[in-house]
Amino acid sequence: MRNKKIGEPIKSAIDVFLKKVEDKNMFLCSICEKTETDGIWSPLEPDLLGEFFVLEFLREKRQNYDDEYISNFSDICWENSSLLFVLFLSRCVQNYCRQERFNTIFANGMEIFEPKDEENAVWYSYILVNMSAYQTEEKAGEAVKKLEIVNRNYPINQEVRTTYAKGLVNLSNKQELKEREKTIEELKNLSESAPENQEVRTAYANGLFNLSRVQERKERKKTIEELKKLSEPAPKNQETQTAYAKGLFNLSRVQELKERKTTIEKLKELWESDPENKQVLTVYANGLASLGALQKLSEIEDTIDKLKNLKSIDPQNLNIQTAYMIGVINMTLKKAKYYKTKESIESDIVEIKKYVEEHKDNEELQKIYNLFLDFLNRILP
Repeated sequence: MRNKKIGEPIKSAIDVFLKKVEDKNMFLCSICEKTETDGIWSPLEPDLLGEFFVLEFLREKRQNYDDEYISNFSDICWENSSLLFVLFLSRCVQNYCRQERFNTIFANGMEIFEPKDEENAVWYSYILVNMSAYQTEEKAGEAVKKLEIVNRNYPINQEVRTTYAKGLVNLSNKQELKEREKTIEELKNLSESAPENQEVRTAYANGLFNLSRVQERKERKKTIEELKKLSEPAPKNQETQTAYAKGLFNLSRVQELKERKTTIEKLKELWESDPENKQVLTVYANGLASLGALQKLSEIEDTIDKLKNLKSIDPQNLNIQTAYMIGVINMTLKKAKYYKTKESIESDIVEIKKYVEEHKDNEELQKIYNLFLDFLNRILP
């Protein structure tokens, strides 16, 4: 990977992958740990074997009750090369934190490496967030408890507060409803204690969105109202608005047609209030596609026209392409059920096939097209 010439099949795989990455320079820099891209994919260092041998060495020290050695090792690393130490520990988390062999290393949020000063505590909090994302619910809970302690130790440090909030969001993703509600309540308290911290506000909004995914419809409405409140104050926070939009979409999925129309209209208003927010635009398109599934044949054409308009606004958006075609497919299937003849939908089938062929890079679209053919064969064998 040090060479500019990369052989097959790796080169083809990289080319395909990069087509889906919006900011290629940022991706190349982050994966190779550079500040500027030079077009060369450097290997990650230290590698998997290097991480394993260091963790194994430290595990043996713990088995031999030599915690003083580990403490000195940690202090030296934080003092002399904190950034490199953080990068190394972060990769260890990604690659090995679920391995039972290293349970003692990662126990209680890797507390054996907890630094003693505030600057490094910020770095440490980022590692804890990673742990909360990669570990099981029980172990993620340990990491978040450690984040809570770090937050208590440095109550005015907004970076630590933000990482604690993100850890809570990660934990909520793994929990059942009752536990998730408690975690989101803690996020709410954290957000209200620092109203100027927009990142914590965003984390709370994302937590509410996650909560709305698992609630019953009656409970879900209250959560969406809370999301609405978060999205309204100035200055506009696009990420919070996006979370509100996703919450509205979640609500629409459990509603009957009349209520769903009202919710999708709110999505439209949210997008029109900030047309530059392409994520809200995408959620609105998905909402229209789901609305079309419930509509009668006489109503769905208007929905497809709206989807067609959204597609022209952001023609490269794969999700909107897919939403538009779902609308067309829903209309075609409704026609097939109503008229009971293939002749009545021949032009629609031609349009769908042509559109799918023009967008071969949209894998989701290809899958939906194949499902469409299966459904059509069942309706009109």
